[in-house]
Parts: sequence; structure tokens; C-alpha cells
Amino acid sequence: MYQHKAAETFGYRRQRAKTTGYLLCLITMLIGFAGWYLWKWYASLISIVIVALLSSLYSIIEAKRIQKKTRLNIDEQKIAFRESALVSLDPTTRDPEEYGAYLDSLPEDDSDEKDYDDIWSRAKKIEVVGPDFFGRYSIYVDPKSNVAIFLPKSNKTLHIFIGNIFRANRWIICNFKGLKVIDKTPPEEAYQWKINPKDIWYGGTGLPAGKSGYRGKVLSFEDFIDEINDEWLDIKIKEYMRMMGST
Repeated sequence: MYQHKAAETFGYRRQRAKTTGYLLCLITMLIGFAGWYLWKWYASLISIVIVALLSSLYSIIEAKRIQKKTRLNIDEQKIAFRESALVSLDPTTRDPEEYGAYLDSLPEDDSDEKDYDDIWSRAKKIEVVGPDFFGRYSIYVDPKSNVAIFLPKSNKTLHIFIGNIFRANRWIICNFKGLKVIDKTPPEEAYQWKINPKDIWYGGTGLPAGKSGYRGKVLSFEDFIDEINDEWLDIKIKEYMRMMGST
């Protein structure tokens, strides 16, 4: 399940957990006051401890349910939610039924879910072709899951996307001399991807409209042990410029 859908699922479950928590607190307060009045003063303290334990247990169960549905661990769930456009539309402020209907209306990623394994992509250089406007290109994923996508163009310019396993957080365009004419942070919903062993899914507002996503076919892959950083990036740009005959 790709990042946006995972973030929506996490947001919806978080909303439900908070609502349940508020109800538990209200019930606990009523039971505590009743116990204080009818029994002992420390009845309210006992009820608070019980509800704290129940809340923790419920949170653990919900986290496991989300992990089973989205294949993201707890830390990845938080990253997916924080790095999505959903942050500006906190689901806890929305009507549960309306938000549930909105969640169900989101398009699913129709790739085979058993193929999705972000661990598989680590420490690899992946050769890909497609979608049509990307052509043939390479994706680099270092051992820390930093991602760099290099898109050489026929006019000898080079487009580069740097990011994580979910999306781009840096967009670079180099001219035919290898100089960075554009180097900026795109909107977080602009360029998203999911790297599978068989294909790559792309989505986001920065891509042509009219489809729920685009596909690139994985041609081959090999080991990649370098670290993606500024020094590596400058060296790689020079390599691409030489390959394209620009320098």
C-alpha cells in the first residue's frame, strides 16, 4: 500500500483510538467518583490505573492492526503520516463517518501487495524503463533507504529526484554543462513512489493528471553500497554528463 493510503489509514485509526480514549476517560471518571462516594476515596485512583493499562493495550493492538494492513512498523507509520498532506487536515477534526467514506474512496495501488518489500530495495541500483515521459533510467537506494532517481534527457539535461522510500524531498535539474539550474524542495505530495521488485509505482501532483498512478518496469538490479550524499551526488552528476557527451 503506497504512502498516501497508508497515511490515511493511520490517520483514520488514530482518530478512532482517540475517540475511544475519550469515552474510556469519561466512563472512568464517572466510575471513580461513584466509587469515591460509595466506597473508598482511592477508588478513583484504581480506576485511573486500570484505564491507563487498557488504553496502552488498545494502542498496541491498533498499531499491530495498522502494521498488518499497511506493512509499516510503528516508526514508519508515524513517518508516513507526518510526511503526507494529511498533516494539514488532521482527521481528528473531521466527522468519523465522512472521513471513513473518504478513506474508502481513495484509489488502491493495484500492484501485487506481496511484491512490496522496501527492505528488498535497500543497497541496490535498479534499472527501470517507463512511464513514457521518464524513459529509461536508474534508481539508487543506499543501505539507509535514501533514494536517488536519475533521469537523463535527450536534450542532455539531467533531472534528479532525491528522497526516501516514500517520496522526493529534493528536485534537481542540471543543464548540459552539469550545472544545477534548479535545486529545490518540492511539495511533499508532488512526487511519490513505491519500489517493487517487478515494477515501480509513481504518483503525486507533480506528474501528469488523469490517472491514479504510473508504472515503470524493473529491467535489472545490482548491489549498491555507497551512501547517497552531496559528495556522491556531485560525482554521479559528472559521470552522467560524460555518458551523455555533455562535457
